[in-house]
Amino acid sequence: PDGRTLVSLEQQHRILAFSGHGAPLTPMGEPLYRTDTMAWPPNGGGEALAVLGDGSLVWIAENAPTADGAITALLVAADGRTRPILIDPVDGFAPTDAVPWDETHLLVLHRRYTGAETAAAISIVDLAPVLAGGNAAPARLLARWGRGDGWPVDNMEGIALVRRPGKPPILYLVSDDNFSAAQRSLLLQLEVISPLTGAQ
Repeated sequence: PDGRTLVSLEQQHRILAFSGHGAPLTPMGEPLYRTDTMAWPPNGGGEALAVLGDGSLVWIAENAPTADGAITALLVAADGRTRPILIDPVDGFAPTDAVPWDETHLLVLHRRYTGAETAAAISIVDLAPVLAGGNAAPARLLARWGRGDGWPVDNMEGIALVRRPGKPPILYLVSDDNFSAAQRSLLLQLEVISPLTGAQ
C-alpha cells in the first residue's frame, strides 16, 4: 500500500524492500530479518509473501511444517511486531505463493513436483481468527489439478489477482522452468466466476 515492492529471499531468510513497481528498482532501508525464520530450511523457507491491506505481511514457509503437518508462517504487522501462525495444509503439496482475496482471506498456490508427479492446487485461507489474535488460520481447497486433468501444469510458483470493475476477477498463475529442459514456464489466466467466501 505504500508503493514499495517487497521480495522474499531464502537461504538467509529475509525480505528486501525496493521503491516503486517498475524498473529500475531502488533498494530501500535495511533487510527485514526475523528470528523465527532461523528454524526454516535454507531452501524451504519464505517462498510465499502476501501484503495485506493494512500493510502487514503474511510470510509463509515452503517446507517447515509442524509435527501435525500445518504450514508455518509469520504475521508481520505494519509496526514490525511479529508472531507465528499456522495455516491448514493441502496434503502432499507445498505452498509457493499467496495473494489477498479480501480483507480477511488469502489465496495460496501450492505445488507438488516430485519428478514423477506434477500437480498444483489453490486454497483459500481464513485469516479472521488470526487477525483477531489467534494463531490458527483454517483453509479449504478450491482447486487441484495435475497432468491429464485438462489444465496446463508444471512447477507452479506464482499467483496474482486482478480485479476488473463489473467483470469477474482474474487469477494469473505462473510456473518456473528453473532453466531445465524437463520443465516449462507457463502463464495461466483464470476467471473467478463463483463467490469464494460463501457456501459454494
